[in-house]
Amino acid sequence: MDYLFLKNEKSKEFTISMTNEFINTNSGEIYVTSLETKYKRFIYEKPIESLGFVKYVVDETRYRKKDSEDFMTWSFAKGFEFYNAIYALKDKAYKDMLIEESTYIKPFETVEESFNKLPKLPSVYLLMMQVFDILAFDSFLSFIHCQEDVEKSLKQYMKIEELSNKNINMSIGENFEHSNFKHNDFYIAYLGESYIYEIFDYYADSSDVIFGDLNSKMRKNKSLYSGKVLVSKEDGDIYHGYMHELIVPIDGSNKVISRKVYKDQI
Repeated sequence: MDYLFLKNEKSKEFTISMTNEFINTNSGEIYVTSLETKYKRFIYEKPIESLGFVKYVVDETRYRKKDSEDFMTWSFAKGFEFYNAIYALKDKAYKDMLIEESTYIKPFETVEESFNKLPKLPSVYLLMMQVFDILAFDSFLSFIHCQEDVEKSLKQYMKIEELSNKNINMSIGENFEHSNFKHNDFYIAYLGESYIYEIFDYYADSSDVIFGDLNSKMRKNKSLYSGKVLVSKEDGDIYHGYMHELIVPIDGSNKVISRKVYKDQI
């Protein structure tokens, strides 16, 4: 597989859409909201050939609220920037060393620091969920390119240590100042290929999700998610990504959330 996605200095455009279906387990009531974002991604620095520092810039974000057929544009999100790294590091020891170094000297601002520039509103928290989905798909892509044997083991699920048993701080936005995602074990499997892409399946064991702040009740949930990543055979980048996540309460509340997320190149 080619790694041209790490050599392309031109920006790439993507869309990511999230549909949240809220289900009241007592009454059976269901309502749906949606969030769609168009954004650019480009590598602004390459410390080494197989590692790129990435900046994302939001072009447009549109939200469809409950009981509405129309989308509204979130003007505050336009131009929002955040950062990440994408890579194809086959040498595990070298990769671990770079990750360890990044904990002491951060190569770019964290997503939390980026979001601190925005107002603390519930809408910002929804945008943050979508941003974490963007980062997750590019992380899945990097993990795929770091595994020596993933394409040799058809339909054999491999545990990805870099994402397993990790904490993700989500303490951003009004009423969500103390929120956290505690990741469980994460797995990827190679399913085969077509003429233009290779297909990877992934899933995570049930993970812990906490929403809330010190002034309100902390809402405890379990997250169960899975999906597929289609990787372009032309340049090794994401051709299409899909995720389905169930957020199930374990604190006695009655709201289950079914999230469906799609990512595509434009």
